[in-house]
Amino acid sequence: LKSCPPKELLELSDLITPNESELEALSGGMSVKTIQEVETAALHVLSTLTNKKAAVIATLGERGCLVVDPSRSGVHHISPPHMEGPVIDTTGAGDSFVGSLAWFLCAGDDMVSAATKAVYVASVSVRKRGTQSSYPYRADLPASLFYSK
Repeated sequence: LKSCPPKELLELSDLITPNESELEALSGGMSVKTIQEVETAALHVLSTLTNKKAAVIATLGERGCLVVDPSRSGVHHISPPHMEGPVIDTTGAGDSFVGSLAWFLCAGDDMVSAATKAVYVASVSVRKRGTQSSYPYRADLPASLFYSK
């Protein structure tokens, strides 16, 4: 990512969902190789904002995600669930994560619960080839994702 969104746009955001390379760029080049470094970079990004209710959920590929929400839930590393079958194609996994995260947040889940469920959905999506064609239908997912809070 060679350019970052204008600071004015970030100031309007309550939730920022960068992947590792995007977080590195947003933080001014801070390393994001370890979970601790991801947390430090996310906290740095948040420290530059006047919106003190903003949060970062950094997507970490096979390492899941890191929720950094200082004003509410704190910091939580969410590992992906163990799943049967190989990873086939990671294309679109981030979009699958963000789309399902938005759905679960709108359904009333808190940030950590929504992110945990979104990691699950993204983990399912990488087990098929393609982008939208790899996204699971609701019927393909455990009912517990939708009925537990």
